[in-house]
Amino acid sequence: MKSKFKLTKTNWVLFAIASLIPIAQFGWQPEYNSFEVGRLIGELVGFFIFPAIIAWIIWLISGRKENGGTLAFNIVLILIFIGQLSQFAKSHEKRSVLAELDASRETFTEELTNNIDSENFKEKKVKAITKFSNSYSDSMDKMSKTSYGTEKEFYQISSNIMKELNALGEKWHQSISTIEESGVLLCSLLKTDSDFVSQKQIIQNYIDLSRKYFSAFDREKMRNRFKSIGVKNRHVRKFMMGFIASHLKQKPIFDKLLEEHIKSGETLMAQLNWLQKNKTKWYCDSDTFVIEDRLAMAEFTNMTSTIEATNNTINFLSRKMLELK
Repeated sequence: MKSKFKLTKTNWVLFAIASLIPIAQFGWQPEYNSFEVGRLIGELVGFFIFPAIIAWIIWLISGRKENGGTLAFNIVLILIFIGQLSQFAKSHEKRSVLAELDASRETFTEELTNNIDSENFKEKKVKAITKFSNSYSDSMDKMSKTSYGTEKEFYQISSNIMKELNALGEKWHQSISTIEESGVLLCSLLKTDSDFVSQKQIIQNYIDLSRKYFSAFDREKMRNRFKSIGVKNRHVRKFMMGFIASHLKQKPIFDKLLEEHIKSGETLMAQLNWLQKNKTKWYCDSDTFVIEDRLAMAEFTNMTSTIEATNNTINFLSRKMLELK
């Protein structure tokens, strides 16, 4: 006997149970926005439409018998439900990883804040940055293992970005330490042309790495890293929203800080070139430059004052960066 296509109470009850998974996932979101609401609605509609279409086709094939598609609806919905349970378990694991990352971020901030006035703060800062960067990369690797498709690729790219930034940051900080530890512009170490060449290489490395580190945080460069999965991908959009918000907050100080580092390196290079060019106008006495020509002394003192002022600005901006939350 032919009858109209309709779902049974069992179908509706099973649909209500299956809907609890996406609703629960939505409820545990760290934040709510129009995109997540739209995604929830889309999942619920998909939960209903797909099994209903399959059930309708089976109903037609069965000769439009009463409840002809009921079993098909239930089977399809159960399969979707099982898949959602697996996804829910992975989502729970991801939330745990994100919670660990948040704890790591708080520890990182505390370590910087608590040690800002310590004598070996620079070393502790580098160690704290490296520790947090490694923690971030590990978290992204864990997230990648519980994902697939473009989401998996997103976490892999995010992990690679942090690893590259960390490696570059370590090289940059090391170039700063090398400037301080290698005796750049110590007159007792400037005896031959090869001494000047060696120190110029150290300074040029510092300048080059400062410029490279500066450009590494360019917004468009960061966005282009995700081109393979599409910049409109929801994970990419969320990542870029967070990056842009943080970048805009730090940009005025960060940009100025790196500009001062570049300026410091260029001034060091200019002073070193001046010393090499005017070797007959100075001599070394107890690691102190002695310049008897007044005009030459004025030029040298001016460059020294610029370097000192730049270093003071760098120290001031570095503290300001740490005050940003």
